[in-house]
Amino acid sequence: MKNELEEKNEALLYYYPNFEQDGIYRLKVQGKDARDNDAGDYDYIVSFEVINGPSISNFLNYPNPFSTSTKFVFNFNRSRNSDVVKFKL
Repeated sequence: MKNELEEKNEALLYYYPNFEQDGIYRLKVQGKDARDNDAGDYDYIVSFEVINGPSISNFLNYPNPFSTSTKFVFNFNRSRNSDVVKFKL
């Protein structure tokens, strides 16, 4: 029986870091095969921001402009220690 790597020519890596400090981080990934050859010519690099406290981002209304009514859409990052959240418009 073949494993997933042999059948699909792919592998998965699950990584669960604990970012205690806010900031911009960079993840760099490069794979190797069984003979220690790089999986590609370039590393895969992605930057991302960690915000541990509660925050609201991408706050916008739709449709805009509006005549009689509108909907507000946003992303909300809630701190793990928050039990109650109130929004007042």
